[in-house]
Amino acid sequence: MYSIITTVVLYAEVSYINSNSEMRIATIVNSIGDTSMPYNEFVMYRNSEELLKCKQLVISFKGEQEYEEDLVTVKGSNNSIITFFRNLRLLNEGDIVHIHNSHVGVLYFFLSLFLRQRNRVLFTIHSMFERYTVKVKLFTLLCIALSDEITLVSKAAYLSLPQIIKNIFNKKITIITNGVNCKKIESFINNMLNKSKKHDNFTVVCVGRLVKEKNQKLLLKILLRLPDVQLKIIGNGYLYNELINYCCEKKIANRVCFLGEISREDVYKEIIKCHLFVSTSTYEGLPIAVLEALYLGMPAVLSDIAPHVEIKEKLDNVDVVDIDTIDNWLPYFSFSYINSYEELNNIFLIKKCFSLDKMHDEYNKLYFRLRRSNYG
Repeated sequence: MYSIITTVVLYAEVSYINSNSEMRIATIVNSIGDTSMPYNEFVMYRNSEELLKCKQLVISFKGEQEYEEDLVTVKGSNNSIITFFRNLRLLNEGDIVHIHNSHVGVLYFFLSLFLRQRNRVLFTIHSMFERYTVKVKLFTLLCIALSDEITLVSKAAYLSLPQIIKNIFNKKITIITNGVNCKKIESFINNMLNKSKKHDNFTVVCVGRLVKEKNQKLLLKILLRLPDVQLKIIGNGYLYNELINYCCEKKIANRVCFLGEISREDVYKEIIKCHLFVSTSTYEGLPIAVLEALYLGMPAVLSDIAPHVEIKEKLDNVDVVDIDTIDNWLPYFSFSYINSYEELNNIFLIKKCFSLDKMHDEYNKLYFRLRRSNYG
């Protein structure tokens, strides 16, 4: 079991969808923290908007990991699965179970076999199916087959599903695009007005885990061609030491700053001090960091993967570049490009197409549909 999961997070939420209705939703994810989309953009956003009352349980196999004080935590124990099972019985007394991770989803469905009844289940796929490992693909297919409704976070994520899966399960598949916390960014902007200054040297920033699919190595190769450009990398991951060693080997360590994993507000502070936001990812679900940077008014240059193209199609003045050719990236790493950049209508368009309020409105409709079918 240790090889399958490291953390299980259960949120028993009583969500007040409107003034006349409440709904009990059990949200199951496999991690919490500043970079966890299900944790921040689903549970904690609804909590901050006072749309729910939330009882939270963390079942963790990472005994050294710290959690907020109000979380009930079972750390590093063989009894964790038993605790998970006991709480499933309580969660199933509600309306809906919302699963955000296929590993934990398979565990849930397995343990549900020992319950008298299983609740309606919504399963959200947060990335590109075609890029999953074989194990994750199998787990995802099991969750698709056993869940009552499926959501995908972008059109690109939907298109990455095998055609046979779309044909068989199309009636229960819905695309609900990820959303940006516009209110949080607006509050940050108001508090930081006239308090932040751009770096003197041209500085590029990228945000993401230090993993192969985020492709930070391409940015370092670009830096070799541009001796006056500096780079900030925000995020942690297994490639940290490899990237550090590459910087030292190529003698660019003095121009690259690794900031690690920092709070969302500190991410915003670092972004607005830079001149250009860049994403060189080889695949994504729908990248929230890109949308946040654009909402902060940053020029953004993105690799030509499907989710980035999807963003470009809905927003103004977003440049998408061939990921395989370094020469195509070079013109954007300059003050002349930044000086020609216009924000245009991106803030309005992000609110319209990619806001958390819009995302939650669509999920609420789906929750109600599931609940009606549960009591139908």
